[in-house]
Amino acid sequence: MELIYLLEKPEEDRVNEIIKKVGQENLFFYSAFDFDEKTNIERFCKVFKSGTLKEASSFLRNEVKLDKTNILIKNFERLFSKSDTSIIDFVFSLKDTNAKIYLLSKDTDKANDLIENYLKDVITKVDKEKRINFFDNITKKQESFVYYSIFGTNSRYIKSIDNTKSIKENIINLILKKDAEFRNEPERIMKEDLRTLSVYNKILMVIAKGADTLNTIAEKMDMTTSTCNKYLNVLVSQKVLRKEKSLYETDTKQSKYIIDNNLFRFYYYFIPDNANILELEKYEDVYNNIEENFDKFLQKTFVDICGDYISKLADENKIKLDIKEEGAFWDKQSKIDLIKGDSLTSCVADCYYREDLVGIKAFEMLKNNAKKLDVADRKYYLFSKNGFTEDLKKLAKNSDELNLVTFDEMFESKEQKSKRLFFFNKKG
Repeated sequence: MELIYLLEKPEEDRVNEIIKKVGQENLFFYSAFDFDEKTNIERFCKVFKSGTLKEASSFLRNEVKLDKTNILIKNFERLFSKSDTSIIDFVFSLKDTNAKIYLLSKDTDKANDLIENYLKDVITKVDKEKRINFFDNITKKQESFVYYSIFGTNSRYIKSIDNTKSIKENIINLILKKDAEFRNEPERIMKEDLRTLSVYNKILMVIAKGADTLNTIAEKMDMTTSTCNKYLNVLVSQKVLRKEKSLYETDTKQSKYIIDNNLFRFYYYFIPDNANILELEKYEDVYNNIEENFDKFLQKTFVDICGDYISKLADENKIKLDIKEEGAFWDKQSKIDLIKGDSLTSCVADCYYREDLVGIKAFEMLKNNAKKLDVADRKYYLFSKNGFTEDLKKLAKNSDELNLVTFDEMFESKEQKSKRLFFFNKKG
């Protein structure tokens, strides 16, 4: 038996992907509803024309060619509770067969507990969907930095972009106008699963504006931390938020909450503050407000693609780096935007998406903060939207440990200087 645990993609259902992979012949599929486990098990058994799990197991063993059998269970954690573990017995009953069972879940906390405590020894593969490297498909205009910052890699969003129009026109037509296709997309998605939508809306807005720890979010929401934590856990389970801890830090109280969907982050960063103007259909004024604050919004995505750039260098063997750990570092006194590597060698980086040039103080701060990392050899990277001061460039020229990379340089090779990324600018 193969038992494969998959995490559901945050932006699209993996069911179609699996069906396409294995085909519909001899595929048994069950999508668990938000019922109690007893009801879900009863409905699951009907997929095998059986009344009990024992009968379902016998059916699979005796009446189906197991070398061709695939079983896909979506939201599999809903078939389980501590008082009813019969679904675990069902899985183990097929242990010596050639069945392939896919367990699909987006409630990672509950699913991980179930795996760890009951199925750890029989899991053959854990397929965690990795974030697509931004540079893999950068030749396509619609996957430029700005569109990626707003729409991520969601194919439905990307296909809606009109490449004959400017970024300004696409933002207005797709998001700002009353009849825009994605005007209320985040609220529409959340309404399917979440009650008390007004509370979740405000939580996402304060996170988009910079509150990222439990204490700061609770303070902005005027809530107790225990109440706020319950709401945050729901958003994490729904893949709207991602909870991230500081690399090399053990204090989980300092964990940060990050909006894990680019369109959600754009929406809650700009739309609530401009709601009144939007109602008056003054779209040009709203766009001007967006333009004034766009660099601050793009800062997070800039850090993301800087990380992708380092990964790309490692994949192409342009730098010697074994990426086993990656993330950011922060404590009460300092922070580092980006760390990639292992305990022997790591690239540590700070990223500046702003108009002014980055100078020597930025390197001194990065180097000082990196002393807190338990890494033997550190390679320093500074990324800048517009470049570096002459004194920093001179320092880097004579240094083996410091690398300076501008925004444009990430998308250009020495042989292809003319190929530039289409990105947001003041001309729209």
